[in-house]
Amino acid sequence: MTREAANIAYRLSYYSIGMAFSADGRHFKRLPANESRHRKEGLALTARDLFPNIKFDDGIVSDPVAVRRDGVIHLWFSAFTMGRGAQVNGVGYANSTDLRTWKPHGKQVLDELGIPFVLAKPRSGSFEPWANLDEPERERVLPDKDFLDFATTLRFRHYLSPDGINWKRDESKDLAYDPDERSEFCGLTAGPAAILRSVGGRDEYEMYYGAWGNKGVPAGSTVQCVWAINRAVLKP
Repeated sequence: MTREAANIAYRLSYYSIGMAFSADGRHFKRLPANESRHRKEGLALTARDLFPNIKFDDGIVSDPVAVRRDGVIHLWFSAFTMGRGAQVNGVGYANSTDLRTWKPHGKQVLDELGIPFVLAKPRSGSFEPWANLDEPERERVLPDKDFLDFATTLRFRHYLSPDGINWKRDESKDLAYDPDERSEFCGLTAGPAAILRSVGGRDEYEMYYGAWGNKGVPAGSTVQCVWAINRAVLKP
């Protein structure tokens, strides 16, 4: 292995999924080393754990989102592998009943690399995922090309899933980039987080998401946009 390749593999080994616990949401304690399958404090899952039947040189798993339902913890994450035999470039899935022993699906559930977010539908028992994906047209649409490398996207795509594994595209709850909205003038970024609540017997979605906007840029700044957390409400 060349020095360059070795350095890449070394860096990628840090993109794994960690775990920590909290009783109040403010103070966390990492997974003890003696409970980690890798005997490393905080380290829960690596790419090889989650894709055990695929041979590859190295891989990344990141951006985890978890939902607990009926005693099962469902986990989705961004994933891609590199080098010889690399076959993964999308969103993966695994589940667990104890947060220690995980059953990986072993292949991607979405065939495009994206940062996932998933809501559980309380009445139907199904799931509603979103993912932000790199779109080729963003290079043409977005006004400042310097922000293209910051996970910038044009749309959070909405899906429906009965089981967390099989995703079906549903555009009805997409959140799309609005060039007239100053708080997202340079594009959307980072995975969204959404709250689902019932208002008058109807579902209402409140979504928080990262974006690059030109609202609030300091006077005299050399940058066109700054990062912000925005809020949107969807009332079907």
